[in-house]
Amino acid sequence: MAHVSEEQLIRYSLDRVLADDAEAIEQHLGECAECREVLESIRLFDDALRDPESWAPAAPESPGFEDLRRLAENVAAEDAGARKLLAEFDDAPAARLAWADLPSNPEYHTGGVVRALCKRANGMCERDPRYALVLADAAVGIAAVLPDAAYPAAALHEWRGEAWKEQANALHQLGRFEEAWVALDHAEAEYRGLKHEGIGHVAVTYIRAVLLYEQERFDGAAELAERSAISALHLGSMDRFMRAQHMHGVILHGKGDVRGAIDRFRTVLQYGKTHNSKIWIARESLALGNCHLLLGALPEARDYLLGALRLFKELGLGAYVARTEFALARLLFDEGAQNDAILRGRKSIADLTTFGIFTDAAIASVYLAEMLSAVGRTREIRKLLNGVVQTFVKAGKVSSALMALAYLRDAAKADRVTHEVAEHVRRFIGRAEHQPELLFEPPPDSPV
Repeated sequence: MAHVSEEQLIRYSLDRVLADDAEAIEQHLGECAECREVLESIRLFDDALRDPESWAPAAPESPGFEDLRRLAENVAAEDAGARKLLAEFDDAPAARLAWADLPSNPEYHTGGVVRALCKRANGMCERDPRYALVLADAAVGIAAVLPDAAYPAAALHEWRGEAWKEQANALHQLGRFEEAWVALDHAEAEYRGLKHEGIGHVAVTYIRAVLLYEQERFDGAAELAERSAISALHLGSMDRFMRAQHMHGVILHGKGDVRGAIDRFRTVLQYGKTHNSKIWIARESLALGNCHLLLGALPEARDYLLGALRLFKELGLGAYVARTEFALARLLFDEGAQNDAILRGRKSIADLTTFGIFTDAAIASVYLAEMLSAVGRTREIRKLLNGVVQTFVKAGKVSSALMALAYLRDAAKADRVTHEVAEHVRRFIGRAEHQPELLFEPPPDSPV
């Protein structure tokens, strides 16, 4: 009889309702001493975490107590000073050069400024990833020059690791995956300087899973997502656990198991509704809307996508608004409102380009080219794809994706943009973003 996985035992130990099949687990535990021992060790660990004595402060007379007290006072003072120093800056695009110049000014070389920049970068990552990268770059630059003598080693490792992690987050959002991987290596190296693995390690493992997924290395991505989930549960972070569950859904979707992905996304959506989390509800609604769109379940797709759009607008997440708008454009086209779909699609592509999410814009453009071909407006496809190529070149993203776009442009000229051709090009553009060494090859039985 197969043993219960450690992840399932951790979920069961935290709350019976989190387990996929609590009754089956309980029946197995009644028969398997080995799994009972694993469960007991998990519970002992969790009990230790919850025991106040495990977290009791050092006694006032202990040698390190005064150092800890002074550190806490210094951190509070630095945070207040950072708020005052950074109060003059705003989030307007024109202010970004000022943010980028912070590392060159010693006045801003404090741990408080690093922490403030990381926090702001994290909050802006999904709203405006290019701005988030400016903030994270500044945090990395300042963290690197903080004097070792001024701070405990553990604090420096934590802050430097956090800065690199936020840089990786922003780079991932912008589709700059090789650079994101390098940033994660730096973050992990800093976190290794800590005495224990904390949330930073969980976040790094999760981001690595996302990057592997983007390279279509699904098995490796699933393994890292599970590792991240288990670590998050050990640390009692249900939000990060649910992120890993969402990632499992994304991986299943990538492997073609759309219904399996729907099950995962519904689980996380329920978590969002239970905790009244607008961001979780919006994300899972977008994911579920796209899944139902793929299955041709248009009424369900519409309900989910409209709900996601409303919440993303309310939250001010412009990049996600643009992604949702394009999903709605595809829905409109499938519903028969073809002209409205094309207009909405053009606006969404322009917005994605404005946010610097060029790969998403290119993939959306291929969808739009397919729409234009279907309604006989093939002459417009060449202009559309030329615009995408120019955007890629201006952004310095000269890659084999350009060859795929050129092939699609030739297919349009020959009036041979089939669904199979468009899907082949879309898939390649997504892969080329993460695997720049790939060379484009036309699909089998290419019409061009």
